[in-house]
Amino acid sequence: MSRIHPTAIVASRAKLARDVVIGPYCVVGEDVTLDAGVMLRSHVVVDGRTTIGAGTSIFPFASIGLEPQDLKYRGEKSTLVVGRNNRIREHVTMNPGTAGGGMVTRVGDNCLFMVGAQLSSNRRAAMLMAIAAGLATLVMSEATHFYQHELDALMVLLAFWFFSGRETSALNRRALFGGISLGVAILARPDAVPAAVVIWVFGAIVAWKLVDNFPDRFPRTVRRTILALVGPIGAVAGSMYFNYLRFGNVVQFGYTEDRARFVLDIPQIAKAIAGYLVSPSLSIFIFATPLILLLAVGRSAYCRWPLETATLIIAAVAHLLMISANKTWSGDLSFGPRYMLESIVLLMPLTLPAFEMALDGASIRATAGSSVREPTNDPRAEDFGPFRRARLIGRMKYRK
Repeated sequence: MSRIHPTAIVASRAKLARDVVIGPYCVVGEDVTLDAGVMLRSHVVVDGRTTIGAGTSIFPFASIGLEPQDLKYRGEKSTLVVGRNNRIREHVTMNPGTAGGGMVTRVGDNCLFMVGAQLSSNRRAAMLMAIAAGLATLVMSEATHFYQHELDALMVLLAFWFFSGRETSALNRRALFGGISLGVAILARPDAVPAAVVIWVFGAIVAWKLVDNFPDRFPRTVRRTILALVGPIGAVAGSMYFNYLRFGNVVQFGYTEDRARFVLDIPQIAKAIAGYLVSPSLSIFIFATPLILLLAVGRSAYCRWPLETATLIIAAVAHLLMISANKTWSGDLSFGPRYMLESIVLLMPLTLPAFEMALDGASIRATAGSSVREPTNDPRAEDFGPFRRARLIGRMKYRK
């Protein structure tokens, strides 16, 4: 049976497992679910559409499940799901998701959140983006040894990450770093320019939306736009200066052969695109694994992040059109799959729902599997307090 201190306030509709412990002066909201063995030490607030996994211990003055610390939050019914066997120390804040972060914040199992930590859906999305980028890096390492293409692709993706930030206080800093990332991409491969332009426009749109409630909206956006241009302008100026020193012509990039020029030849571009898309040895089949994930969850990504999804697709297509305009495509298909790296990597963040489903599946399997927790002599068990007992994790009876 649950042990609830007389001074605690627990909503009648809250769902509590039989051996939950709620200490003095805790507050538990009506849409909260506390699984087996959850312990709220004292002065803990758990509210909102929040689920706390089995065996989790929450220390005093933690705030769990209250409204997100995001000015764009408009009262949407978002959720917070905390995994099993976590230790959430004093003054930790965990908020439910927002529309921009998927409407849900999920916390894994067996984590320690130290004093004053703050967790929201945007941080989790950033972590999943890193996983997707890591998958893309693995694909690239297997596909090519030409470092410029890897550097180009990752820098464009990094710029997208900087421009995706939703913190108005960091707007200028992210604009500067995002612009520098685009500059490095242009230095690595000049054919990154079309995708870089798309990403830069995306950053300007995000900035304009972020400051919609500010009286100085226009000056803020202009300032951010100028900062985002520092990197690309510096890269172009540096490239032209090098061209002048090396070739005596600022627009001569070293491609002196006629076959290395870019030309607007529609039949040639169509032939190149067909080669990249369907040729077994030189096409996107090399990247089949991440693209299968994209096809499976692309619609979900668009429903959640329409602007971001459209930006990445347009940038990928822009890069594909750019490389397809190279005159080398004379029927020999001499360029390998490395030229598709940027287009493929730009699509990787759209695979995030696949990783989320994998995490959700692991959580469901862990919850569904019944197991007996035996008593332990481990001294660390004392950290959970005197009410820790051997318990059966299986069918739970909730008190309403």
